[in-house]
Amino acid sequence: MVLTALAGHDPRDPRDPASVDRPDEESTTGLAVAVQGLRVGVPDNYVTDDVDPQGAAAVAGAVEVYREAGARIVPVTAPLADRYKAAEWAIMLSEASAHHRETMRSHYELYTDDVRAFLEVGETILAADHIDAHRHRRQIKAAWQRVLSEVDVVLAPTTPMPAVPADGLIV
Repeated sequence: MVLTALAGHDPRDPRDPASVDRPDEESTTGLAVAVQGLRVGVPDNYVTDDVDPQGAAAVAGAVEVYREAGARIVPVTAPLADRYKAAEWAIMLSEASAHHRETMRSHYELYTDDVRAFLEVGETILAADHIDAHRHRRQIKAAWQRVLSEVDVVLAPTTPMPAVPADGLIV
C-alpha cells in the first residue's frame, strides 16, 4: 500500500520528472514471496547503535514478523561499521563541492547557509583523504558481499532517526 502511494503521481511535485500523471497501478504485484526458510540477517552492531528507540523497536517488530512467517533470523555483524561515516562524508562533501564549485562562485546567493557550509568544508578535504575514503568504500563493499553470501536479505533501519518533518530545515 505504501509502495503504491509512493510510486504514484504526485501533483504537488511538478519538478519530479518521474512523477508522471498516469493511472495508479499496484506496485506490489509480483512481490508476494514466501519467506519460509528465508535467511534474514539482523546486524547486532547496527540496528541499535545510535538508533532512535522507536526505530529500533520497529526493526525488532519486523524481525518477529519475519520469524513468525518462517524466516530464519541470522545474527550478523555490519562489517567495518566504524568506517562508514568518515568514508561517506569525505566522498560526499568533496564530490559535492567539486560539482557545485562553479555555481557557488557565480551564484553564491542561491545556496542556503547550511548548504554553503557543507560545500565549503568539502573544499578542505585533501585528495589523499578522498582516495582513502574510496579505498575504505571498496573494503566495506567487499566485506558486505561476504556477509550477503551467508544471508538472503539484511533487515536494518535505513536511517538512525525518524523522518524529519517536512517543515524541518536541518537534520
